[in-house]
Amino acid sequence: MIKNNTFNFGYDVVDRRARQTPQDVAVVYTDRHGATLAITCDELRHHSDIAAAYMQRIGVGNQTRVLLLGLERRFELALTVTALMKLGATAVIGTDIDPVMLCNTCEIYVVIGYVEAPQMAAIMTLDKLRTVELRIAVGTPVPHGWLDFHTGVRAAKIFRRPEILPTATDTALIVGTPSRYAAYPYSYFNNPTGDSPIDAFVCSQVSGGFWETAE
Repeated sequence: MIKNNTFNFGYDVVDRRARQTPQDVAVVYTDRHGATLAITCDELRHHSDIAAAYMQRIGVGNQTRVLLLGLERRFELALTVTALMKLGATAVIGTDIDPVMLCNTCEIYVVIGYVEAPQMAAIMTLDKLRTVELRIAVGTPVPHGWLDFHTGVRAAKIFRRPEILPTATDTALIVGTPSRYAAYPYSYFNNPTGDSPIDAFVCSQVSGGFWETAE
């Protein structure tokens, strides 16, 4: 555990591991066809920086709320969660909950969604989404009115660390379920429990292991 009121998982764990053991595996992803992708600690640092630069350019910053829809079994989850933490933003994920309700309750600014996720159908139009300004698609085909995550990342410029970052008590993650909403501060990821896919990723990074996920 890092004793620091400004602890940030992106800088204090991911980037630190990239400096110390750059070639160690951080993420192992297996697609539905059995093909495997291994991402090293240094690659996770690099690609999360690029993702952060892209999201920074479209207005994501300190305590901006971003819904991650259907990414739980995608390698992009590791990149986006790390990037959002580097920006001081708040990642929001939902389990068996109406995504329209989740967006409106949590005042979501950006949705990043996997195109094959069944929940995507509910948010194809902005009619019922009160605060959503941008929708970004992972995968193809990219729906009409959505931005392409990987195209945006490829065009991103150099990431510049924000001057203002959240404190350890600011919200890093919100998890919504049909019965409750749980908010986790940045300090939580300094000592996670491993009870959720996000926690499993954090625990593996802290302990020096790797996060494994499969479609």
